[in-house]
Amino acid sequence: MSAFSLMNFDKYQVLNYQKELHESQLLKWYEQWGWDPKGLLMLPPNGLIVENIAALFIYYTNCSTCFLDGFISNKEAAKEDRDEALNTLFAYTIEEVKRHGVKYMVGSTKQVPVENRVEKFGFQLLKPCTVFIRSV
Repeated sequence: MSAFSLMNFDKYQVLNYQKELHESQLLKWYEQWGWDPKGLLMLPPNGLIVENIAALFIYYTNCSTCFLDGFISNKEAAKEDRDEALNTLFAYTIEEVKRHGVKYMVGSTKQVPVENRVEKFGFQLLKPCTVFIRSV
């Protein structure tokens, strides 16, 4: 991540994800949403979090593209707080990846609320899309 380990971006403090500090929060959130916690094993170390509310992760590549993944929020937080924190995370992420020389951000989802959110931030939706995965 950048030299800025934390930044107050609008109302919420955006922090760099630190596994030792934040993994238990994410595990709880995964359980709240009924998601398989093995998904945590696939997340990169480059994540951003608004503590107790929401997080997202960035896969940096060796080209001008990054991949966004792991969008999650605390189901017990107020919906308005979740929405505002996720919006803050997306706005911050756009600025963060620019500092890394990224020209294109890519992500995938099957969740309509995520589609609606990313459209507000200027992402194009390319449908239909199939994501494939395999363990090795």
